[in-house]
Amino acid sequence: MYDKLTENDIKKMQEEIEYRKLVVRKEALEAVKEARAQGDLSENFEYYAAKRHKNQNESRIRYLENISYFLENIKTKNELIQLKDELKDSGATIQRHSSRQRKKEKEPSFISLTIDGFHVLLGKNNVQNEYLTFHKAGKEDLWFHAQALPGSHVVLITEGQVIPKELIAKTAALAAFYSKGKSSGKVNVDYTRIKYVKKIPNSPPGLVNYTHQSTVTVIPEDFKISI
Repeated sequence: MYDKLTENDIKKMQEEIEYRKLVVRKEALEAVKEARAQGDLSENFEYYAAKRHKNQNESRIRYLENISYFLENIKTKNELIQLKDELKDSGATIQRHSSRQRKKEKEPSFISLTIDGFHVLLGKNNVQNEYLTFHKAGKEDLWFHAQALPGSHVVLITEGQVIPKELIAKTAALAAFYSKGKSSGKVNVDYTRIKYVKKIPNSPPGLVNYTHQSTVTVIPEDFKISI
């Protein structure tokens, strides 16, 4: 459920993604290579500047791929409003809704459900992903995300309990369903404790690095929302 304005935004983002992948990425790699060839990296300002530019370009590509995915999967008017606001903040030309409308929502309305008696939350856009991972979830909760694909951050609230392998597989299948790999036969999903998920410095909302992960291969599956 998205309107013509949103279709325009998707087209613009796809064009920027393609340009950054085909042109900017190549230029950035060449700049890093040339700067490295100058020797002594410890005092090589050009090298670090080129590397920073390369990383910023890759972060922008990831961010745009994420937001493009979420735009293509909008299902409610509120989701559309939230994504339009995010697009405006990210630099796209799009109409902003009034601050009065924005202030009504104190906490994002995550998708919330129960699987085998455990509470599971997932974000429906980049802003929700970031809030869920860094403000809502506890450090010992489990974080799931489709490997190297745009999609939702999915959090399994552990409440200090040992999580059965079957529940991990089901939550991973949910993360796969709410990702770009939804229509794939099988998807690799990474999961780790929230405490090992870190925001990439100076990056747009929802972009993270993580460590101590395990990976499961699952068939994407949705579950009925029960909360």
